[in-house]
Amino acid sequence: DKFRAPRALYSSRTHSQLNQVLQELQKTEYTHVKVSTLGSRDQLCIHPDVSNPNNSGAVKKAMCRALVSNRSCKYYEEVSTKVIDLGIEIGDIEDLVKKGKKKKCCPYFATKELQKNADVIFLPYNYLLDQRIRKTQEIELN
Repeated sequence: DKFRAPRALYSSRTHSQLNQVLQELQKTEYTHVKVSTLGSRDQLCIHPDVSNPNNSGAVKKAMCRALVSNRSCKYYEEVSTKVIDLGIEIGDIEDLVKKGKKKKCCPYFATKELQKNADVIFLPYNYLLDQRIRKTQEIELN
């Protein structure tokens, strides 16, 4: 088996608090650290129909799942080829959304891919406390 250094989970109450930490990390010599910032579809989805502000979180989730399962979300289809472009630099939720729009690549699913090799995963603390969210976000605590 290939050796894998332990990963760190950095959690706070809000994404704005995580953003502050990410901004400080960008100022250090540790910019080479592989990170993933987890967020919800509500925060990360860039599909114009799904991300409509009039849609509830549940509606966005259902629409996203339908588009992905039907292979009709062009942003999801680009994740496997463009995920590295989204994760090269340390960035917060807003950075991921901007890069996702520019690269036409889904930030929500890209963060899930990036977390597989991340040294540090940034996430709101409710992601750690809620077993259902941990399962959905593929967060292992052991």
